[in-house]
Amino acid sequence: MRSRDVGLLGLGALCAVALFVGAGGCQPEGNSVGAPAGPGGPGGTTGTGGSGAGTSAGEGGSGGEAGAATTGSAGGGGGGTEDPPPAQVVTIQDVTMGTVASGIVELRGVVAMSPKFLVSQSSAGRCTYGVYLSAPGLTETAPYSGILAVDRGNDATTGSGGKLYCAKLGEEPAGGEIPDDVMPGDVLNVIGETAYFLLDFCGADTCGDLQCDEQERACHDDETACEADEHQCWEDCSADPLPYVESKTRQRQLAYLTTMEKVGDARAPLPEPHALTAEEVASLSSAADASFHDRWGGVKVRLRDVAAVPWSQGTVVNYGNIVADTDPGEGVAKLQIGNDIYYRGYAPLDDACHKGPVFADAATTWQQIDGFSSLDGCLWTLQVVDPCADFLPASGMCGARTSCSSEPQPGSE
Repeated sequence: MRSRDVGLLGLGALCAVALFVGAGGCQPEGNSVGAPAGPGGPGGTTGTGGSGAGTSAGEGGSGGEAGAATTGSAGGGGGGTEDPPPAQVVTIQDVTMGTVASGIVELRGVVAMSPKFLVSQSSAGRCTYGVYLSAPGLTETAPYSGILAVDRGNDATTGSGGKLYCAKLGEEPAGGEIPDDVMPGDVLNVIGETAYFLLDFCGADTCGDLQCDEQERACHDDETACEADEHQCWEDCSADPLPYVESKTRQRQLAYLTTMEKVGDARAPLPEPHALTAEEVASLSSAADASFHDRWGGVKVRLRDVAAVPWSQGTVVNYGNIVADTDPGEGVAKLQIGNDIYYRGYAPLDDACHKGPVFADAATTWQQIDGFSSLDGCLWTLQVVDPCADFLPASGMCGARTSCSSEPQPGSE
């Protein structure tokens, strides 16, 4: 058994389920850390967020090749005082295919596929940001063509009630090498270090395997029955257990950035998301299909004919997260659809582009959903960029607005 000390951000999948066991504040206003934890839930506990590569001086995650991982908070932090070795010029595919397994690399002319977003905030106030990148010159996304780049920004500052808050993107400087104003289509040159990331505790024991064994049940029901460093396994034993198996597979990323600079002012056309086959969709939430996740992790893809699986309280959306049945009519194949990229707790309540999506019909079926295949905590999920363009039908808050990258039409909101 292991203790699960995790942060609030980048853990949407865990937070959604934790709501039912009393954890609060998983998406707090202002993206703060320190919300009270419920019995067994992750809210307010210490550690990293769920998506960034580990650093050598922090807490929580692990980066690098299997067997050579270092512990650290999400994202690449600053290095030492020695000059780093020269970067090797490579392609995104060189990194994601494992041709360049480790080291400092330079990517030239890659295309931003998302805005800058907050990946995680540690309990110590370390703020890590990310942006998804694509290989250039594509009309449609392809295997191995995308990657998540992460970088540590300015540390959080103390706000109301003594809580720590990372910068409000678009309003305050966030720091780090990722430009605050990076947007989809920007052409970039990037220098950073390859990473193969998975949080230390993911898949480390039987908690998170959808089965509540005798010891897990005893610990969940009575904390005094827990073994040393064992946490109360709400993932398997709560009234609303985690509906997905925890991942044991890593995600290739680019971390410890030293450079991310825009090339020119013109934006490149974005590739259309590749429409996954039924067989590929079945692997999206797989805990063990490393080959699939190496191919499609960090790539924007398209799902067709996706049905909502209502949460236990009957709603489609819970803390910004959706459980989807990706195989309607053939049984329930569950996948988490998250809002880690676009959600901002400090945004106005009527901000269709930065609040959780709204789908009133519990029987909602989407013709298509676009998003990035990516780790969120210990789960492989699909992360949406634009709730008005990436869902069809769109979030109910969008009205007649079809994209968050364009100004809303009069009367559309």
